[in-house]
Amino acid sequence: MDSIQSLQPPTVSPEQQIQPDQSEKNPWLSRKNIIIGGAILIITGVIFVSEMRSSTHTNTPSSLQKPTPVSSTLKSQNAGVKPDYYKYRNDATKFAFSYPSNLQKTEKAYGLGITSIEFNNTTGTPVYKMLTIPKAMAKLINQDFDTLYNQQDNTETIIKDPTSDQKKRFVKIKNRTVGSQRAFDFLSTASPQDPNEVPEEGTYVELGDNILLISTTQANKTTLDSLLQSFEYPLQPY
Repeated sequence: MDSIQSLQPPTVSPEQQIQPDQSEKNPWLSRKNIIIGGAILIITGVIFVSEMRSSTHTNTPSSLQKPTPVSSTLKSQNAGVKPDYYKYRNDATKFAFSYPSNLQKTEKAYGLGITSIEFNNTTGTPVYKMLTIPKAMAKLINQDFDTLYNQQDNTETIIKDPTSDQKKRFVKIKNRTVGSQRAFDFLSTASPQDPNEVPEEGTYVELGDNILLISTTQANKTTLDSLLQSFEYPLQPY
């Protein structure tokens, strides 16, 4: 993945249709089934990266659910949502954001505070994949938010994909804020990089004692940044 810009993204019109032109080539985005072999395998089966190696250096490079449209009867919880957008609300982790209505949401809770969320296009291909996970549990599998956040920009780390035993190149691009929350952007590819591979780009967001991990491709990163402009945390009860 190319370097992710943390500057204010351009506004995306409601008519824009998201087409993940290359996401079908991304093995992470196209993986449809997760083999669950216990609580840790549940986490690592859907998490982005794990087993951080000690050597780092700095470079400079569930079922398908149809969402409910915004309407006058939902103004209290959907204030500020653009036309042709839906509002995703996660009351367990207390965050929300708006997303284009041409995407379909699939959500699955695994227990232990872990939930995966996918936003798919009309062909069922994931455009955005997200995971909520407690910080303490993420730390057990070397996904410590504070450690990654405190790394210098463009720090590259060689990691090991737990689902394939393949080495991957993980780059912490730069810190940012999402809403008022600490966050950072990342890029991930195979190591060595496959010239036919579509790199992952995404964002980690700190949500109190939890983390939200978001992954997409470069083709959809600008729209993701616009989506994150609507991010709300913490949510107030209805």
